[in-house]
Amino acid sequence: MSLRRHVLLNASIILLCYVTSVHSFNDTACNRTITELGPLDPLRYFDKDPSGNNILDKRDRMLLSDCKKMCGKGYAQYPHQDILGRVALWLVPVFMVVGNFQFPPLGPLNSFCVAIHLFGDPIDLVYSLLVKLEISRKIHAHWVDSPPAMREGEFYESEKQRKRALRDIATVNAVFDEWNYSAVAVYPQMRRLFDRLQGERRTNFIVACSEAAHRLSDSRVDDSLRT
Repeated sequence: MSLRRHVLLNASIILLCYVTSVHSFNDTACNRTITELGPLDPLRYFDKDPSGNNILDKRDRMLLSDCKKMCGKGYAQYPHQDILGRVALWLVPVFMVVGNFQFPPLGPLNSFCVAIHLFGDPIDLVYSLLVKLEISRKIHAHWVDSPPAMREGEFYESEKQRKRALRDIATVNAVFDEWNYSAVAVYPQMRRLFDRLQGERRTNFIVACSEAAHRLSDSRVDDSLRT
């Protein structure tokens, strides 16, 4: 799906929340109808399969076709109290997440699309963030937990300083995912390159990755502005 279609789709999902329905469905009446059904009521469709046979599973369920028979077809706005509850329990936290979101330095269009994605499909965005976090952890483990051998051109005052340098390299490696490259696929290429470098070239590579990692960190939103 193109970027323009993706933005329009997510924006449409948001706007549909405010469209007044012209269909017959009434959420309040449907809820009252379902609640007032007795266990022996012939209209009770709970725990039935499409053929009318009892379902042994103890969980309550209702087929969509049966729900339409009792409550009508179509869609409608949620009750006002339900809307307020959803705004308080869902939209307000979403706005807080957006306000604290740290966007990569890829321009205002990327930031806008990420925000629209968050509002339009928050579950997919959270899933994407978890995948990204897992990729970053894998890259970190490859560089820091399984470090390459020391070579000529590496000068560290302590093991802690070397780990910091390797974390900087891992940060640069992981950022390839921001540019639609696979950070996991790039890792073996960076590792082979790093293993071949010696002397001044190896030193320059470490310094360049360290500077790039710090610039990436500085380009994120300043935490002090959100405290």
